Amino acid sequence: MENVVQLMPSKWVSEAVLMTITGMKKNTIKTAREVSWMEGREYKHVSPDGAPRDNSMCFYDLRLEGDREVD
Repeated sequence: MENVVQLMPSKWVSEAVLMTITGMKKNTIKTAREVSWMEGREYKHVSPDGAPRDNSMCFYDLRLEGDREVD
């Protein structure tokens, strides 16, 4: 029998959660971040000291495109 985990993500999710929910691969996410996603809108580059570097963690906006127009 398989274990099933039900996850209720928040608006901003880690790369691991984004990959689990969407099925996107790590390199696909990286390419989208570099080519087509806008920082602050589709993803946020974060660090504990407030000055993110190239290797700092990113969080991704999981909301649907239609929800973005409401903000």
